[in-house]
Amino acid sequence: DRRVLAATEEAQAAAVPAAEAVLSYGYETLDEDQAAARAYLTDDYREKYDGLFEVIRQNAPNTETTVRAEGIASGVVRSGADRVQVLLFVNQTRTNATTEKGGEPTVFKNWATVTLTEVDGDWLVDDMTSTPAGG
Repeated sequence: DRRVLAATEEAQAAAVPAAEAVLSYGYETLDEDQAAARAYLTDDYREKYDGLFEVIRQNAPNTETTVRAEGIASGVVRSGADRVQVLLFVNQTRTNATTEKGGEPTVFKNWATVTLTEVDGDWLVDDMTSTPAGG
């Protein structure tokens, strides 16, 4: 029906910037990056994300790691009026202390399955799994 179609389109459009924010961080901008990602998350998933981000917070400054995610393509896996699952292909570009100055960053080709739920008119990430392409 039209309601499910509209919800699916809205959720698919919301999945890309949400995944890019959740899968990106820089060792010099950890607080800002975490805040940006948290804006896309449900309360339940925010707790899980914060736990995972704590590991990044402990390691990224030591390794001087910066990761930037870019959504390449997406498709809908399952949809409903208030819950939609989207498959995204995401390139993550990483630099760290071992990257030569001016050298090429490492690019990881990943896919992510993002489950979004409508909360007060916004589509928020309620779950996400990310896996290297071919992995």
